[in-house]
Amino acid sequence: MLFTFDNLFLWKKFHSWHPQAEFEGPAYKLFPPRRYNKLHDHSKEEIKSFKLKPIKVYGQVVNFDTGKPLENAKIDVWQYHPLTGYSVFGYNFRGYFLTDNQGKYEIETLIPVPYVSIRPSHIHVTVSSSGYYKLTTQLYVNPQIKTDFLNHFRPFPQHLILAVEQANKNDDIPQAKFTFRL
Repeated sequence: MLFTFDNLFLWKKFHSWHPQAEFEGPAYKLFPPRRYNKLHDHSKEEIKSFKLKPIKVYGQVVNFDTGKPLENAKIDVWQYHPLTGYSVFGYNFRGYFLTDNQGKYEIETLIPVPYVSIRPSHIHVTVSSSGYYKLTTQLYVNPQIKTDFLNHFRPFPQHLILAVEQANKNDDIPQAKFTFRL
C-alpha cells in the first residue's frame, strides 16, 4: 500500500482548476487488478448476512469540452470496506475498469461508511485516457460532505455528490449515475 499525503495547499494551487478534481487521499494502492463489473469480492449471501448495502455506479467518461465519449478510458477505483477499512493486504474494494466503445462504465460496489468523524463516506477514483490529463476525484454517496474537513480546501464539493436512485423492478440494487469529464 502506498500512503500518499497530498499537500492540501499545493493541491488547491495546482489541481483545483477542474470542477470534479479531489484529493487522492492516503490509501492509494499500486498495481490494481482489472475488474469487469464488481469492485468487491463478497457473495450475495455475505452481503445479506452482514447487512451491507450494494450500489451500482454507472455513467460515461467524456471529453471535457465536446462531450465526446472516450473509449477505453481507465477508471481506477478504491474505497473503504464497510466492515474492515482500507484493504492493506489484498485487493478487495480495489481495481480498475475500462470504458466501452461509447465511453460507458458500470461498477457494482457496496456503499462505503464514513470513517473518523471528519470524513463522510466516499469512493476514490482516478480516470485517465490517452492524450488527456488524469482526473483524481472522490464520489460522495450522501450529503454528509457538508461536515467534511476538506471543504476548507476544495472549491466545488457539491459537484461530487452522487444522486442515488432507488432500486427498480429490473434491478435489485440502488444506482448512481456520474459522468467524468477529461
